[in-house]
This record gives sequence, structure tokens and C-alpha cells, in this order.
Amino acid sequence: MLREKIAVDIDGILNMIPSELLREGEIYFGKTPIFTGSVQDYCMCKLFGVTAEDEAGFWEKHLERLLRDSKVQTYAADEIRSLREEGVEIILLANRKPEFLGQPKLQRLTVEWLAKNKIPYDELVFRQDKVAFCKEQGIRIAVEDSPTLLTEYRKEGIRTVGLLWYYNKYMQDIRLMQTWADLGCIIREWLASPSDGICEVPLSYREILKKYRVTTAKTVWNPQMQKSVPIQEKDYDVILWRVGRGYACEIYEVVKNAPGLDEKSLALICDDGNLCFGYDVRNGKIVVYTD
Repeated sequence: MLREKIAVDIDGILNMIPSELLREGEIYFGKTPIFTGSVQDYCMCKLFGVTAEDEAGFWEKHLERLLRDSKVQTYAADEIRSLREEGVEIILLANRKPEFLGQPKLQRLTVEWLAKNKIPYDELVFRQDKVAFCKEQGIRIAVEDSPTLLTEYRKEGIRTVGLLWYYNKYMQDIRLMQTWADLGCIIREWLASPSDGICEVPLSYREILKKYRVTTAKTVWNPQMQKSVPIQEKDYDVILWRVGRGYACEIYEVVKNAPGLDEKSLALICDDGNLCFGYDVRNGKIVVYTD
């Protein structure tokens, strides 16, 4: 029987580099980071309001030290060791770019850091096209922190879980954990119930309405004020808003998905439980076909 493979990122998943970047960046640029609550927070240029040349100067000065001395995530080594003992193959999949240090030195620093922190693994792979690699290798579970890659993995049907950081915490449809102990629990749940896709068995529409507070409206009638007022996000578990129409379809944005419902369940909510003509997911939005 083939062993289950899991792709595990390094930066932000095995190490604490994102938090170290905030501290080092504030000292280097002499600026306080400005958080926007979006994917832009992943980019130092946007976070500190500096030029690409300024950022390149930061990496030239600090990259080698960060790769050599960054702190390891608590429980990471223990959980990975345990998963390997349970028969899981761990592929460390990194997209670290070689332009500042060169590929040989980059690989050497990575291998040395892994050894120093006693991180076990089966294979270390450097690839920019991480999603394509997972599809090539038949990898169905990935551990990642990048908002862009989290979305791409999900679109390709790869079960994805990540660690919570300042640049991905706004994501509502991705499972984000606080610690590696939590990550290990999620991974074991998925391994115990293998699936060809990322979605758990979807609830029926009635079960969803019974279990969660859902809405596709932007306003609600207030009898005291005798007028419609904007809904309050805190009052709902799931919020989906129609943001456009296409040929024989309506397009919805996932505003809030606190319980982490799968895509089919979200589509059922959009179409009031019907889905007579099916649905699709495009760029993170739910597309419900109406004809």
C-alpha cells in the first residue's frame, strides 16, 4: 500500500520567521508595520510602505541570519515525528528563492536548520510551483500559511490546513490552527476519513439552517426603527452576498464562514437549498447556475 504523502511548508509553518520579520523590519526600516487585514500584509513592501529596492536591501542583510537562527514552532518536530511513525510520508515543500544567497547555500542553510531543530522528514523539495508539484505527486494534504497558496490548493481539491498569522487571519474558508498540536489533530482526522476532495460530507440544507445562523442579505428590517438596517456580522455564522450575475448564473462572495462549511453547503445556502443546475467556484467565489 502506498504511504500517504503530506506537503509541509517551512517558513511560517515550521519556523517563526513571520513574527521575526515584524521585529526586524521595524528596526531596519524605522517604521511601524501597517496591517490591512488582507493578502497585502504578506508583502513587506506593503506592510512597511517601502520600495522593492528597500525590501531587497533588507533581505540582503538579514536573510542568511533568519534562515540560520529562526525559532522553531513548538510541537512541530514532535508532531511530524509522530505522523511519520504512523506511516505518513512528510515532504517538506519550500519555495525559497535563491537570488540573494544562491541555490547551494540556500539548500545548505535549510538542511542545517532542520537538523539543528531535529525536524524529521522524508524529502526536501524546492519548487516555486508548489500546487503543480502536489498534483504531480498525488499529494492530497498540504500544510501552508500563504493566503495565495491556501486558496490555490483549495481550488485544486487539495485538503489544506495552516497556521494562523497576521496575513491570513481574515480568511474565512480555510482551516487555520494556533499550534502544531492542533494541526496534528486535523491531519489525523483527514487521514482517518480519506477523500478524493477537500470537502467533508456536506450537510443537507435543512441541517445547515437548523445548526447555523445564515444569511445572504445585506440588510434586515428593524421594527423599532421602521426601516432596514445593515446586518451585524456577529449575529450570523455564515454570510454570503451576491456580488454579480453572469450568463445563467449568480455569483456570491463568502463574507463569513465561521463553521468552515464546504463549498457545496455554501452553494446550497446561496440557492435556497435547490442547486437544480449545479454550481462552481471561481476565484474564491460561489457561482450558482440558474439555467
